[in-house]
Amino acid sequence: MMSRDLLGDDFTAAVRAAGARAREETLKAGVPVFYRDSALGVEIMEQPDGRRFEIAMCLVYRGSETTKCCVNSAQAPRSPWPS
Repeated sequence: MMSRDLLGDDFTAAVRAAGARAREETLKAGVPVFYRDSALGVEIMEQPDGRRFEIAMCLVYRGSETTKCCVNSAQAPRSPWPS
């Protein structure tokens, strides 16, 4: 029986290519895409018109209640996906 490394370089390349295709198809459909840019360590929201925004999660404490909120900060500098 031949031993195959399912998580090798070929598998990683296939997953990245599938992610890039899915991103392009989603943006072409007019839907924003959310992803994590591991190089910058931030969450990104990319709009179909090409704008990118950094998304930060924060906790808001009001008395005994804890609420999560999303904050759009400055436009993100770049996309990690190949163009």
